[in-house]
Amino acid sequence: MTSTLAGYIRLARSRVYSNSLNAQARPNALGPYVIEDFKRFLSRNVQRAVQAELFSDARSTWHPDSRSVQFAVDDDTFVLQQIGLNCRLFHSIQGRNIPMALLAANSQFEDRLLVAIDDAIRGEN
Repeated sequence: MTSTLAGYIRLARSRVYSNSLNAQARPNALGPYVIEDFKRFLSRNVQRAVQAELFSDARSTWHPDSRSVQFAVDDDTFVLQQIGLNCRLFHSIQGRNIPMALLAANSQFEDRLLVAIDDAIRGEN
């Protein structure tokens, strides 16, 4: 069973039995919903074909606690973190996340994301 499915089950169990989740369990159980919200945000701002290239399951890790996704392009690793209606792109280098771009949720989101990734790979930023 995946951790995402386990989170859905914990939430369902708490609703079925009218139990409230304790403060410690709540963030873990809400994780799947946070990620789904983030994925919906990305689907509104990034074409499916581009999402498939960047966030395919084999190359990405979703982090509900920080509302982010870590993904790889060639040998470079990136983290895209949602901050309100914006996202921040980080380039992961030797365990450190270097801020690359703050991306507003507008018609240029996808273009700016792809350009920032390319700039990071080419060492232009």
